[in-house]
Amino acid sequence: MISVYDPDLPCVHKIAVNITNGSKIRIQGSIPHDAHRFWIDFQCGLSMSTNVDVAFHLNPRFDHMAVVRNTLIDEEWGEEERTGGIPLSRGEDFDMLIVCDIRCWKVSINGQHFCEYNHRIEYDRITHLVVFGDVKIIKCNIVAPSQDPYDQTVQCVHKIPGGICSSSKIRIQGSIPHDAHRRPNAIAVRIRLYVSGVLSDSDGNPLASARDNPYENMYFSNDPNDPWD
Repeated sequence: MISVYDPDLPCVHKIAVNITNGSKIRIQGSIPHDAHRFWIDFQCGLSMSTNVDVAFHLNPRFDHMAVVRNTLIDEEWGEEERTGGIPLSRGEDFDMLIVCDIRCWKVSINGQHFCEYNHRIEYDRITHLVVFGDVKIIKCNIVAPSQDPYDQTVQCVHKIPGGICSSSKIRIQGSIPHDAHRRPNAIAVRIRLYVSGVLSDSDGNPLASARDNPYENMYFSNDPNDPWD
């Protein structure tokens, strides 16, 4: 699972796992009181213009009271689908689940099925998720199915408001599932600090490689017999 928290907009996120049959994208956010429209694009490449194909364009429009669905191929939009109204409200939070099925996209909003949209482009071409417009994204999870249910990449990407200073504290709170595949009583944490895009130590000095990072591999365990404790 890949999680992105409170991103700046436009949010342009390279999807680190392939979109396949069964992939799920959960987007939680809030809508400003004066919102007009926003859109969620599953792009086949990186661009903020019409230079790349868009496999699925989901575009809530409060000024039209509709959620428009479409696909962009060779810089041309196809026929819009906009039935179902708009089950979103200005000034309120929302929880959207987008599921990639072998035949279509399935969209649920606030726990209720909203629409289906048949694929017009092969979903395995998708590389980027783009969110833009009048919306605040609180959290976005991208989960890809696997033959081994434990073989999933877990990555949290979080922008730290104001950056890190000498008195900064980082608190990580969570739980370990009962069916955890590896070391059910332990968790590994890796923290990397980047200054202007360069991997650095806590004083801001550039590091030659991740091996020099003192926070590269930290293990915590509630098992007194665990050698990593």
